[in-house]
Amino acid sequence: MIFLDDVTVSTGKRTLVSNVGFRVQGGVVLGVYGPNGAGKSTLLRAVAGVLPHPHSGIIEIDGVMISPRLDPAERCRKVLRLGSDFQSSFGVRVSELFELATRSGGRGDLVPEVLNRLELRGFLARDFGSLSDGQKQWVMFGRALIQNPRVLVLDETFSKLDLDRLATAKDLIRQRVSAGGVVIVASHDLNRLARWSDRLLFLASGRKIADGPVDEVFNSENLKKMYPDSKLELDPQAPLSVRY
Repeated sequence: MIFLDDVTVSTGKRTLVSNVGFRVQGGVVLGVYGPNGAGKSTLLRAVAGVLPHPHSGIIEIDGVMISPRLDPAERCRKVLRLGSDFQSSFGVRVSELFELATRSGGRGDLVPEVLNRLELRGFLARDFGSLSDGQKQWVMFGRALIQNPRVLVLDETFSKLDLDRLATAKDLIRQRVSAGGVVIVASHDLNRLARWSDRLLFLASGRKIADGPVDEVFNSENLKKMYPDSKLELDPQAPLSVRY
């Protein structure tokens, strides 16, 4: 479903992502992890076709080349990226955000289920700008589920959610991939990311360190490649956990 080959992103004399490639089939949660400045957000913006800088290499979803030149409606049906910080003009209600999602190619039949599962009915009349940061993340996640892209990219989208909402988010992500979709999740919480994901992609200094099933990628050797001067190590008492 997703195919990247030799993707490189440069701005002037600085290379942000260098020769990254991977392939992901449907029905998979791909976790993306790396130290600060590893190139995670740059790569995920490129995957979503919203990167302001030109890139070289191939990015395809279902055989369609993804780039800012692709028709926006077609691009949103293929891939949608959510970040962590959301702003809006004063006066935009939550209900209007959901209506916009349905008018721009989303599935109106999913609205009742999303409102129920995310417990958002009480938010519909509220101004989006009045919500807390965590509430904004939750509302925009609901909007993305209504938009229903083939590939959903969550770039630190859950950084300010409560534990109960994180549990619901995990269930909804598994529901999407069980129906054949792909969800890409980037997070600084490696322990949680490993538990949520089917595959992991590790980056450092803009380069791919490792890519593959979680139990093959999540190891001390790859941690050392990302953090060569650190004493981080796997916790022998807790599978898929780093001790620090």
